[in-house]
Amino acid sequence: MAFQRPTAGQLDTRVELQDKATTAGSGSSSSNAYPVVDTVWARCRQSYGGRIVEGAQTQERATHNVCIRYRSDAGSWDHLEWGPSGARRQFKVLQVGDPDESREWLEILAEELRRGV
Repeated sequence: MAFQRPTAGQLDTRVELQDKATTAGSGSSSSNAYPVVDTVWARCRQSYGGRIVEGAQTQERATHNVCIRYRSDAGSWDHLEWGPSGARRQFKVLQVGDPDESREWLEILAEELRRGV
């Protein structure tokens, strides 16, 4: 599908841009946290939903196209989160691009990780 430049009214979802930060735990363990880099307005649309069979397990998979205004720090964050409290949705950023090379918009392909956080 060709990129369609969004209008201001189509940026209707508040999305948190998050960066992965690994913190050292006791012994050899570590944990991941995702501090918020910024909160921006975005257009979020589901692009694919399906099932993936790996080994003997079937997993549901949902990807979304997220469009935000251009940022020079694209790629420095690797997770997105949005939704109301108690029903937050978390996404892993798979790809970020400037589809028409205008430096006005970024299109993000993201895979849903968790719902209801």
